[in-house]
Amino acid sequence: MQNTMKEPFRHSLETRKKISEAQRGKKRPRARTPYPPRFWKKVDKNGPLHPVLKSKCWIWIGGKYQSGYGAFNRLGYSEYAHRISWEMHYGSIPTLDVLHRCDNPACVNPAHLFVGTEADNSADMVAKGRQNKGEDRPLSKLTEAEVIRMRRLYKRGVKGRGCVSLSRMFGISPSSVRDAVLGICWKHVTESSSEKG
Repeated sequence: MQNTMKEPFRHSLETRKKISEAQRGKKRPRARTPYPPRFWKKVDKNGPLHPVLKSKCWIWIGGKYQSGYGAFNRLGYSEYAHRISWEMHYGSIPTLDVLHRCDNPACVNPAHLFVGTEADNSADMVAKGRQNKGEDRPLSKLTEAEVIRMRRLYKRGVKGRGCVSLSRMFGISPSSVRDAVLGICWKHVTESSSEKG
């Protein structure tokens, strides 16, 4: 007599994956408060008064990125809080950045925000004098005093081949010397800069 018992039915690996995915889709997401009420619980509307804008910053008191910008979890993704504030007040954001007029990264006041490109952001930073320059730059190898000294030596004519000799003297590349003495970089440094310090 033969064994009439059937082997247990087994789905192929591909079919098992499809079943698993379908079951995962049936899981109920945990109930969450819709994001606008959750968002506003993390905003302090009594921030500092901006002297130019004449209105208060709305400070994000929730989680923040290391840069100081607010971080908000929406639909499982962490997003910048000021971008969400813009969307709630003005609608979707084109493929642009949301910038701060108040220069306060924690501010989510829509009156303090505007949309612009990275170039607009850089121009805004330069116009407000917020960019690092000279010695304030983390990788700077020179001081303002050294740049002034280098320019004086270059004008007098250093022994040797100008930029090459100065590059050895100051421990930087000849192209960096050229940029510094011609004012391509270190534009903010003048002879009067040394008298101020």
